[in-house]
Amino acid sequence: MKYLQVVKIGTNSIFRDGNFDYFAASTLGYDVAKFRYERRTASLLVVSGAITFGMKEKRLTAKPSDSLELQSCARVGQPKLMEAYYIGLKLGYGRYSQEKGLDLRLLTSQVLPTYHQLDGTAERRNIVAGLLHDTNQGIIPLVNYNDGVDPTEVTRDNDTLAARIAKALNADRLVILTDDGLQDVEGKLILKVSEVTAEIKALCRDKKSDLSTGGMLTKLEAANELLKEGIPTILGNTRYGLLELVENERIRTIFTK
Repeated sequence: MKYLQVVKIGTNSIFRDGNFDYFAASTLGYDVAKFRYERRTASLLVVSGAITFGMKEKRLTAKPSDSLELQSCARVGQPKLMEAYYIGLKLGYGRYSQEKGLDLRLLTSQVLPTYHQLDGTAERRNIVAGLLHDTNQGIIPLVNYNDGVDPTEVTRDNDTLAARIAKALNADRLVILTDDGLQDVEGKLILKVSEVTAEIKALCRDKKSDLSTGGMLTKLEAANELLKEGIPTILGNTRYGLLELVENERIRTIFTK
């Protein structure tokens, strides 16, 4: 592949009324296939929602405040999350394959790093080597924090994880699929940000729900981290789809010099 993109999908963007949105995942799978076979672009997905799945499996109606119970939900929900993404992505991959008259096979891999591993030079190098190996073979890595092992991970946001992965891989871009792009004080979409200033941060109007750990501020911080590396970040509403957000500059916010 000539290009590599990291795509972060927020919990609120893939769950509807507490249920996994297979249609949204299918649309994502279709776009990922199109990027690979028509844009020479490999995709790595940073996903979340293990705790949400775990809560559902354990029949919990409210997000636990106890970190040990949160970890339990993550351990129970992680296999369910990966299974749901595989099923959803495969539906979209299959639709693209059928339209093009191809015989494509979807392969996904699971990567569950911790902050400690990403901070360690040798461990980070191994993670990067594995991710590049998989993407070069056409495998779609599904990356999430290892919440079930490290208790500090259950409170961290995946925007930061996505930025760190994109930086480590020297990816061509990070795409954050969320509720909306960045808006000005009048609610109009800001198309381009070349510097994350105090004034830009003041525009944050978080809509963080009980399901998520991040918000608009964490997305700005992630984009700012990549701005320093010369890696653009695209932020936009998931309803448009991955391909549309990347290629239609009128519907998203891009952070780039």
